[in-house]
Amino acid sequence: MGRADFYEHGDPNMICDRCGKKFKKSMLRETWDHLWVCDKDWESRQPQDKLRAFRDNQSFEDPRPESVAGVTYWDGSTLTSGLVEPSTDTFLETNEVQAEDL
Repeated sequence: MGRADFYEHGDPNMICDRCGKKFKKSMLRETWDHLWVCDKDWESRQPQDKLRAFRDNQSFEDPRPESVAGVTYWDGSTLTSGLVEPSTDTFLETNEVQAEDL
């Protein structure tokens, strides 16, 4: 005979959902995920389960890079210094010539 093998009106026998031992219902507790467990197997709910996320605005006002004096740019064939950025036309012409040489 175990400790839950007796009759008590309104207090039925139940099995702990974690350890599998028999207890009276009054000795078990219901967890947040609806399991009935004994005091030894009881775990409270993680507090971070109840946190609410907030929307983070990740857009940019002007996503283009700023031009900086003294920065060296590579245009595909030569180095260019100063505020002038390499044009895409020069880059495309350089790549077409290299493709034809192959």
